[in-house]
Amino acid sequence: MASPPYVVEPAKSGRSTCKASKLPIAKDELRFGSAIDMGGHVTYAYRKLDYITAKIVENVKAKLDGGAEKVAGFDSLNRIQQAKLISAFQKAEKAGMKASVAKAKAVAAKAKAKAKALVAKDKLKAAKAKAKAKSLAAKAKSKAKSKSTSTAVSTAAPAPIKEASAIVTAGTNKRARSVSAETGPASGEKLAHQAIDLAKEAKWKKLFDFLGDHGDIVNVRPSMRVFGIIHQA
Repeated sequence: MASPPYVVEPAKSGRSTCKASKLPIAKDELRFGSAIDMGGHVTYAYRKLDYITAKIVENVKAKLDGGAEKVAGFDSLNRIQQAKLISAFQKAEKAGMKASVAKAKAVAAKAKAKAKALVAKDKLKAAKAKAKAKSLAAKAKSKAKSKSTSTAVSTAAPAPIKEASAIVTAGTNKRARSVSAETGPASGEKLAHQAIDLAKEAKWKKLFDFLGDHGDIVNVRPSMRVFGIIHQA
């Protein structure tokens, strides 16, 4: 006759040990045994009733098509012992359900935390992209403004010189023909140096005022200068 997969019985001695807790099982204390095949020889691993698990109960129901009352040796127990085994099974099932609920909650909490982290990550990524786009737009705007200002200066710069030249030419043709007659060559070149320096520094108002007083030097270029006033625009 094949050995039953599970048995329940009072301990025959005090020498057996609970497989789960490693605590000794006292003589006559109820013990629950699970069959182990040792190379064709069946032996049992025993445990105290308090250490019966929900998994064991599930296996008993699957293999024996029933609960505690289907375990071998159950019918040999007295009513009190039978009640203890049934109670141990119920307690194990209850603990198993509680553990399953807790596990399900933990899994749900973990999934929720992961989803929250992903949302936060996406928000951070979007914020970084927005900040980058804003920075690039600001740089492009600044570059365009700088280029516009540079173009305006380069196109507007010659006008004051031409205007000054026209004014001076119209009003001082006679004086322009003879710088040395009024100021002398040395003095004329000195004034020309001052006017050229004002033009190089783009100090147009001061240059206009200066040429208003010394219009005769507008076309004067000292020998040491490569460019005259008109060339500084």
